Amino acid sequence: YQKNAQLGTWVNTQREQYKSLMKYGRRSSMTENRIEKLEAIGGWVWIIFECGNCDIRLSELQQYKQEHGDCLVPYICPANPQLGAWCV
Repeated sequence: YQKNAQLGTWVNTQREQYKSLMKYGRRSSMTENRIEKLEAIGGWVWIIFECGNCDIRLSELQQYKQEHGDCLVPYICPANPQLGAWCV
């Protein structure tokens, strides 16, 4: 989140802690109380890749492969920064 990088980092940490607890059953700093509070905000998404951009990025990836012959999109991709970040 460009306006507040610390907030973006914190949100990402919440998602990672949730995944660690719920998906892998690992110890986590995530609590049921925090899960409830985050979900109560409205619009909270635990898994960001389910937000609807997958079809767009897959199409962009197909185009990238046609142009470059591979799917090795660099993280810093000046032509399409969103695709570079998505492929990581």
